[in-house]
Amino acid sequence: MTSDPRAIAPHVDPAWRERLVLELRLRDVPGTTIGGALADVEAHCRDSGQDAAAAFGDPAAYAATLAEAVAVPAPRRSPLRDGLGALVQVGGVVATVWSVPPWLRGEELSLTAGAATTVLVATALAAAVAAAPGTVVRGLMRLRGWRAFLAGLVPVAVSALAIALLPATALTVTPVPFAVVGLALLATGSASLLRGRRQGDLLVAPGRTREQAEADARRARRLARVAALLVPAATLLTVALVTALPR
Repeated sequence: MTSDPRAIAPHVDPAWRERLVLELRLRDVPGTTIGGALADVEAHCRDSGQDAAAAFGDPAAYAATLAEAVAVPAPRRSPLRDGLGALVQVGGVVATVWSVPPWLRGEELSLTAGAATTVLVATALAAAVAAAPGTVVRGLMRLRGWRAFLAGLVPVAVSALAIALLPATALTVTPVPFAVVGLALLATGSASLLRGRRQGDLLVAPGRTREQAEADARRARRLARVAALLVPAATLLTVALVTALPR
């Protein structure tokens, strides 16, 4: 795809290139401007043999300079809205996986202290992303290799330990209201994220014709639909597997 930064700037250091695109996106710089900036960096690095970091400096600082020189229109997307959409979706996933299996089995819904801790951990992480998505993304981008892997394992490990070490039942109720709310949150969060992706600004390489740009946009919309459906599909598959497990 010509909207892929790797295709526009193949001779630029991947880490530098990805950080530049991220910083420009977080500043809501238009996709056509980002494509042009990548093409300029690519041309300089290819012709001079110079490294992007040596030629243009820190990608965050360079992105800030580019953003200041561009008349950025009203934001096409809201990071806070996207973050809230993710928070709603996470809540839907947790509530659905927790409540739908016992509902389908005709059982009462039991909440252990460990499961409650897992819900709190997931909610805290989603709230952090909703409150400061740029800060969270920048922090993750600074991690490399095994550090990023370990950071991702921390909440999983905390949740697993909580479930194993805190098995006492804290609450027993009918699962129907929680299942209905969970499914509604899952659908609402997924629809919100899909709508945001549809309105996203496609990164466009210089020299693209109108027809080529429109073809890229259609391809991006198809990918957005698939991505938006992955979480609900995975959630429902998990529900089916949990329901089928012997008790």
